[in-house]
Amino acid sequence: MGGILVKEALAISFHDSPLYSMLWIFTYSIVFFGVPHRGSRHAAWGKMAARMVQLFTGRPNENFLSSVEEGSSYNADLSERFGALIDAFKYFSICETLPDHSHIEIGLIVEMDSATLDLPDSQEVKLYPNRTHRTICKFANSSEPEWQQIADILVRGAAVAANFTGYSPNMATRQMTVIHSDGEVMFHIATHRIKKLTI
Repeated sequence: MGGILVKEALAISFHDSPLYSMLWIFTYSIVFFGVPHRGSRHAAWGKMAARMVQLFTGRPNENFLSSVEEGSSYNADLSERFGALIDAFKYFSICETLPDHSHIEIGLIVEMDSATLDLPDSQEVKLYPNRTHRTICKFANSSEPEWQQIADILVRGAAVAANFTGYSPNMATRQMTVIHSDGEVMFHIATHRIKKLTI
């Protein structure tokens, strides 16, 4: 759910906060790990669990879980506000492919159609490692193939971002430079390597 907070922060910096506008201006690319862009049907189960725990501890807050339920008004509002920024960045969307078997069979926590932004391959690389939602960004060691690939994406992405010259508060300029940036090379390499790790 950290990806939802990232989208919220960027949307605020773009729409509401001149003080923090540099957040979106100097963001080049975003890596999303199992982010429920269109909500998750399991958020309702999470709310029920939060209520049960709250009865005994008085601590958990279910407001955030409400925000990522399928069809929630918050999710629709965030999608609209972040939509104004959608062409300003490059994306890597990493999707879970294995169901969670913790105690009961609940399937995928974030379905694949919710975990991607449905953008062209030139702007969004979609990765489908053999991982559950809980293990999608947890790696046992640096020799795991999935980690090696993601680390390579991060290193290459940082290098491209550092050399990118299209950071502009003018959205039309920004969109054009992002689409035609040197990130195409990074995306081509990443897409080629992803084929070896996808289901």
